[in-house]
Amino acid sequence: EKLGAVYPASQFRLYSRSPLPFPSFLHVTRNYFDLHWVGERRLKNVVVALDWVPALAALAPSPPAKAELSAAQEARLHNALRLLDTDDSGRYEAEKLVEALRSAEDITLTEPELEQLLSRSRLEEESGAGVDAGSSRSWLTFEQLKDVLTSGVYRREEVGRRRVILSLAEAETIRCAMHLRHAAQEPLLPGKDAAVALRCVAAHDVLLDASEGWTAPFAFQAAAAHNCCRFLDCAMHFTPAELNVLLRCIPVEPARRRIWFTMVLACRRRLSKRWEQTPLAKLFSLEDEWSMLKQRAQAVRVRTAIQRRGLLLHDAFTKFDADQNGILSLAEVYGALDWLQVPDLSPADILFFVRAITSEPHITYTDFIEVLCAPDEVEAMHLSVPQEGGGQGPPGAARKLSMIQPRGEDELQELLTETVTAERQAEEALEEAEHRLVSDATKLLESQL
Repeated sequence: EKLGAVYPASQFRLYSRSPLPFPSFLHVTRNYFDLHWVGERRLKNVVVALDWVPALAALAPSPPAKAELSAAQEARLHNALRLLDTDDSGRYEAEKLVEALRSAEDITLTEPELEQLLSRSRLEEESGAGVDAGSSRSWLTFEQLKDVLTSGVYRREEVGRRRVILSLAEAETIRCAMHLRHAAQEPLLPGKDAAVALRCVAAHDVLLDASEGWTAPFAFQAAAAHNCCRFLDCAMHFTPAELNVLLRCIPVEPARRRIWFTMVLACRRRLSKRWEQTPLAKLFSLEDEWSMLKQRAQAVRVRTAIQRRGLLLHDAFTKFDADQNGILSLAEVYGALDWLQVPDLSPADILFFVRAITSEPHITYTDFIEVLCAPDEVEAMHLSVPQEGGGQGPPGAARKLSMIQPRGEDELQELLTETVTAERQAEEALEEAEHRLVSDATKLLESQL
């Protein structure tokens, strides 16, 4: 690294373009892409990456990094936790904690881990004030759960571990050196306690080879490294959990992610370059991981409210679809959530709920089922959901249901127009800034010829 063979991925950029703030442990070699190259270059595919530990003795867990939230992020987190308190008791018992951590961190705690979390929170409160020692309280308060989700305790990383994107020639050379050193029973780097491993990014990060002494990284750091490599490679199909990781790892506005991605994608040989109808589209609409948490919390609250009213999801959709056209308009969604008594509801929440699901100003039957289906029912849901197309909605209801009246149609349309206009203006400003960078770089290059 000191010789300039690699550089941080946060510096990776096309000629005269802006970079993205990738995690500090992600690097790129100059053989893969040299920042001094001039003009447009065809980019290599990201096939193999190097897990590199320069010094095993210096490898250590990094302390959890507590999230520093802006006012907007605080509001999103507050709203999400309010929604996850499905009985409005102010207490987050085991079932709510499991749902909160699954929504925020994409993890499912075991019973021992859940008890450990509750015990740790009890001890912290006892050491503070006002709680008798030995309390057996089996729930967390709002503030305690907020502290857990912002503490970073479930996002463990190691200091001294790096992921490096390589060219295939470099990967072949490193693997050859590993085998030669192993056959000679010599360390990989004489006088150094370094360790490396080669992973195939294109094959779910499968381990190809590893030197002696190498150990696997923590799950979050491994997921972050793998999915950042895939994003840099312009992959488009990510699971919700993988998108959540990317939202944490690339903390910029959605428009910047989209502009960077489309510019990089244009420099790759790909048959399909349309990302709009792929899961990646959510990365270009959600602000950050707290936005995803809020969207998931909304889904949990709506699903729970529907269940408590004794309705199946199919029946609920039919009931909410007042004009029976097979889709739920913004006004129909507003009427539905108001009828379900979702707390702290505003037109902005309705717009957020719908636009976090789809780029259209309505929700189809397929979208409705996919978003509200419980995680353990997703596979069964995919077997039974009809194909979307031509405005097709759910099959006819088996029993007659009273309709829920739409609400706030004019107000929602006005808000949608204002929001879309503001987003377009922001995107145009970013695109104009990129065009100025290109223009300035072109003029500088021409002046040197």
